[in-house]
Order: sequence, then C-alpha cells, then structure tokens
Amino acid sequence: MRSALRVFRDILREKGLKFTKQREALAKKIFSTRSHFSAQDIYESLKDKVQISRATVYRTLNLLVENHIIEEHDFGKGKKFYEFILGLESHNHLICLKCGKIEEFKSDLIEKVVDEIARDRNFRVSRYSFNVYGYCSECQEELFKNERKR
Repeated sequence: MRSALRVFRDILREKGLKFTKQREALAKKIFSTRSHFSAQDIYESLKDKVQISRATVYRTLNLLVENHIIEEHDFGKGKKFYEFILGLESHNHLICLKCGKIEEFKSDLIEKVVDEIARDRNFRVSRYSFNVYGYCSECQEELFKNERKR
C-alpha cells in the first residue's frame, strides 16, 4: 500500500491537487480493499470516520482509473465496480447473473490465447480481463429447484 500511496501523492502533485485527509482516507481504504467495490461501498465505509462527499469519492475514483491504479468494471445491471490493480497480474471474472457474485480466476489457457492473439497482431498487452456471465452454484440450485416445481 505504501508504494500505491506514493504514486497517488505524485499524481496529485502533478495535477496541482492537495493530499487532503479525505483523499488519504479514500486512498488507504481503496488500496487495502482486495475485492470489487462500488463508489457507494467506499462512501459508506468512510462517511462516519471522515467528513467526505460523494463528489470527492467519484472524482478520486476517476483520477485513480485514469492513472491505471484501479480498474472500472461494468458487470451489468447499471452498477460500476472498481478494483485495485496496481502491480497485480491480469485475471478474469465469473459473474452470477442472479445474485451478482463476482469470482476471480486465472487461466493459463486464456493467457496463452491472449498472448497468441497479441503476437499475431503485433500488439503489446498491458492488462486484460475476461468476463464470464452465468449462474453460481447456489443460484443454480435455486433456479433448478423452481423449474422442477413447475
């Protein structure tokens, strides 16, 4: 987290912005979160600890996305999620269409295919993300149970 904070401070300095207590609290929360989160999740977790506005949360998230410290995902249903990516390897997601559960996974096969596609097109990959939509095991049980009742 220390190096991510240093990168964040440098970005703020380059843009002529101050490293305020609000931005520090936001950055520490975001950089220590290892799961996907929404702007609302971050706001709710900080609003009682530090005086912060939703606008500050959204502006900071946008700044971090623009500078490739976090990544923005739209997994459907009109809600944006974010994840801390600085220094992390690419990975993929299984997204449940019913409950919204997001499970990360890595695949050597997908990585090999991405490398081959990039090589064939003389393209340098910096990151990739492959999203698979379907139903998690819990939701499958519920769906099939309801289908059997009909």
